[in-house]
Amino acid sequence: MHVFALTAWQAGNVVATIALAVLFVLLVLRAFDVLPRKKPTPHGKLTDLGVAAVLGVLLTVAFFNGRADAWDGDAGRQLKAGFIAGCESSAGTVLDCECVFAELTSEAPYDTPEGFAQLQAPVRRASQSGDMSQIPAVYFSAVQRCVSGA
Repeated sequence: MHVFALTAWQAGNVVATIALAVLFVLLVLRAFDVLPRKKPTPHGKLTDLGVAAVLGVLLTVAFFNGRADAWDGDAGRQLKAGFIAGCESSAGTVLDCECVFAELTSEAPYDTPEGFAQLQAPVRRASQSGDMSQIPAVYFSAVQRCVSGA
């Protein structure tokens, strides 16, 4: 059973978007005197509305374009597909390779394609030398959690 989990990158995106939305609402409320100012300033309403307009544009861009997952790009899709294919060809039905990928990418720094690519060198060294201690512990944990039938 897979539980939906946000990667660190996705969580940061969500938190930043929520923070922008809250700031936008507060500025609009203050500009229309719903929230009082501690100290009136000249052009305060105009400044609040100007900043709120900029935040509105940023929120719109984030909503329509900027919310894409780091794995949605060509490099991310290819890296995921390559990992799954390699895992399935070597592990057969012993591992749920989608699960292993999900587990690995749920932890920083492996939650982005660039971070995930960092696993390649230690895994390659370990397979060439036979020294499995070179593989990060997160990899072993993911494999253990994703053994088929577990």
